Amino acid sequence: MKYLPFRELRNNPGKAWKLLESEPEIVITNNGKPTCILSGVNEDTLEDTLRSIRRAKAQSALAGLRRQAEISGVSRMTAEDIEKEIADARKSRRK
Repeated sequence: MKYLPFRELRNNPGKAWKLLESEPEIVITNNGKPTCILSGVNEDTLEDTLRSIRRAKAQSALAGLRRQAEISGVSRMTAEDIEKEIADARKSRRK
């Protein structure tokens, strides 16, 4: 996987296209931190590619939520605990 600073992409966009000929993805960085990924696509499979990327991002987000729930202890709540939280939240909205 190749990394390309955003400044270089802005100043020389042809370099990105040339890199995509030999690399499946290019990570674009800003101040040394990854900010986005350029990926070559085939016109015939564009929709499938987008769907796959969106699915992967959703799965990653869900995994993060599960980790956070485990750390905070929320994952160990019983159904009764959850119902009480919901009831309390509804009561506070009525006020």
